Amino acid sequence: MTRQQLIMWVARVGWGQANTGMRSFSAQLLAFLAIVAGPGGRVAVAPAQRPAGRAAFGRLAAVFGRMVGTARTGRPLPLDTESQQRRLFDGAPLASYLVEPDSGCIVACNAAAAAMLGYDQPTLCTMRLADIETETGDPRPPPGQGGQFETRHRTSAGELRDVLVAAAPVETNTGRLLHCTVVDITARKRTEARLRSTFEEAAVGILHISPGGQVLRVNRYVSTALGYRRHEIIGRSVQDLVLPAQREEVLLQLRRIARGEIDSYSGDRVYLGADGRRVEVAATVSMVHDRLEEPYFLVIAQHISDRRRVEAALQKSERQLRQIFTTSPLGIAVLTARCHRIVQANNAFARVLGTSEAELAGRSLFELLAPGPEIALPAPGAAEAAPTDTRDICMLTRAGRKVWLRMSLTRFEDPGGTTPMVLAITEDITERRVMEAALRQANRLEAIGKLTGGIAHDFNNLLSVITLAAETLADLRDPMVARPAGEIVSAALHGSEMVRRLLAFARKQPLASQAVDLNAVVSDTVNLLERSLGEAIRIELDRAPGLWIAETDPAQVQDAVLNLAINARDAMPRGGVLRIATANLALQAEAARAADLPAGEYVTLTVADTGCGMAPEVLEHALDPFFTTKPHGAGTGMGLSTIYGFARQCGGNLKISSALGEGTQVRLLLPRAAAEAVPGPREGPRLAPPAPAASLRRILVVDDNAALRSVVIRQLVSLGYDVLAAESGPAALDFLQGDAAIDLLFTDEVMPQGLSGTELAEAARRLRPDIKVLLTTGYAPGTAMESRENAPQHPLLAKPYRRSDLAAKVREVLLD
Repeated sequence: MTRQQLIMWVARVGWGQANTGMRSFSAQLLAFLAIVAGPGGRVAVAPAQRPAGRAAFGRLAAVFGRMVGTARTGRPLPLDTESQQRRLFDGAPLASYLVEPDSGCIVACNAAAAAMLGYDQPTLCTMRLADIETETGDPRPPPGQGGQFETRHRTSAGELRDVLVAAAPVETNTGRLLHCTVVDITARKRTEARLRSTFEEAAVGILHISPGGQVLRVNRYVSTALGYRRHEIIGRSVQDLVLPAQREEVLLQLRRIARGEIDSYSGDRVYLGADGRRVEVAATVSMVHDRLEEPYFLVIAQHISDRRRVEAALQKSERQLRQIFTTSPLGIAVLTARCHRIVQANNAFARVLGTSEAELAGRSLFELLAPGPEIALPAPGAAEAAPTDTRDICMLTRAGRKVWLRMSLTRFEDPGGTTPMVLAITEDITERRVMEAALRQANRLEAIGKLTGGIAHDFNNLLSVITLAAETLADLRDPMVARPAGEIVSAALHGSEMVRRLLAFARKQPLASQAVDLNAVVSDTVNLLERSLGEAIRIELDRAPGLWIAETDPAQVQDAVLNLAINARDAMPRGGVLRIATANLALQAEAARAADLPAGEYVTLTVADTGCGMAPEVLEHALDPFFTTKPHGAGTGMGLSTIYGFARQCGGNLKISSALGEGTQVRLLLPRAAAEAVPGPREGPRLAPPAPAASLRRILVVDDNAALRSVVIRQLVSLGYDVLAAESGPAALDFLQGDAAIDLLFTDEVMPQGLSGTELAEAARRLRPDIKVLLTTGYAPGTAMESRENAPQHPLLAKPYRRSDLAAKVREVLLD
């Protein structure tokens, strides 16, 4: 056998096997034989058939044990001398040792064996096989006979090494020995263990299927997913595991792969579990060509039932989120963080701006902002911006109308995590801001009203003293005194009118509320206006047919129309149109809240002009007392505030709308009267009753203001009455409980010591049922006014009053 033939034989035996240890052994043996034979040398070996598997390894070891060589010259070179055999044994690249079969003593070893086990050769030759070998349970050949097996050797460091041993009997002068050739297969065993673990513990199912369709191997994932024990699956046809409707398709794809038409196939399959349940899997099938065995199909299967459930849940969640996004009453927009460009917007966001979702896409939010420093957004791309920011911003609709939105901006990353985005959630607060502004104005006016009401009461007391005292001076018939006294009275009366307007604004003025036909009141007022407004102003009257009856004070309504008409005239110096209209109005809950009124039915009176209108900053203060844009001395600034107070006191409201160059519209909302109420007859001039015999009448005057009490006493005495005076309610009760005759109780309504004029009158009536009562007050807040409404038998004389008013009212009450 030539060297070339030997090399080819070793290649077929060694490299033809998928065995790392055997390939290593063959390589080493091949190199060794090449050295021994030399160039052109020949090596004779015993005849042998081509071995396979471990048999090949054992055969090579036997050849090595019985090998004889020739010299490079081609002459036979005997190797039976001891020195030649030892040289060949020691120089072998594979670990080898000679062992006595019976005792297991190591008789000889080569350098490779000593190096593998970590001993020197002399020490290893003193040891027994049991000292280095660990039982593995693998079958072994009978003692003294050749064969191959796997075992473990322990090194001098205590490390266990997996080895493959090929033993061959050798006849020596001292008897039969076993020549053991050893290959370290630790790395191979570890690789095999890792591969087995990977196969077994894989998070996917792995099946090996024969070309005939039988299951060869499965891992734990498959048996667990299908609910079978492993031995129940091995050997079964793959068709038994697949849904019947898919069996033909599975076989077709396997045939195509086997014929080489396709390399692999992937698709979803439904396997049948042991209990008949359906197991959905995503499977990939390919063919493996293994040199150690026939080809087989490799199936990688992933259980997708859970994935399908997750996908279905995700799809459902996505649909829900999409529905929330689409149907949310709040406006939602997705913006780029860099320039606040709209990526997507929902219908609510587009509807507020009067446009469509498609038209908003791609536009920058800054393009939609109304100008103004208070509505600025965070700077685009600001890295230091807070992740969430809420602010009120003003935007322009497609029609150019301003709308206020409360916008919450939240930064987030897009699904790819590369682009910062902003989620904008908006709420239309335009109406809320209007209502808040109206509430602030109402609160401000209420506070001013309370202040002016209190001041007005004290002023009326002072004006009453001034008026009555001035009239007393005027009665002296002294020209030097009478004229200044008249001027004092005139100024006091003017002050009284101002106080009346303050009381009207503060909703503290006495009202004569009744059922009123506003159409009739407006008609009467227009007759006066046509003569006073001039020809440059055209009056348009729009009286609603079937107008409801209002519950209000007709005199105050007429004053309101006159005041509004005069304001309109001043706003139209070159003439224009003054429109006066009446209408019925039913306010539902939402509209009533906007009007700051209870829901219900109202009668409206609207006065509109085509004048210059008001700027927003003027309109904001139009109802404030003493606020006016007229030149000094041309107006008091109490007109609109008085009308507003009157409307609120009636249970209604006043609304103003105006813009520069577009005129002004003032609308009074007055409550509808009860269904059975009818307008009262208009009063004609009343005849003064005959004067009673004053000397026969005694009046008890009760007032906590000493100055006013004193001047009233003088006036009544001058009118011929007998007068008693008390500074408080309890003091007056002392008189009433006495024996003195008292015809009239004339008392202030607001007094200290916890007893009001109304309460004193009721106590007086209990003591003296026939006594007459006359109340007087600067204003009657709270319970006092309620008492007047509930007790109309108590007449009222409003402060300040003149002596003639006092005389007439006292006479009227005494004659009643």
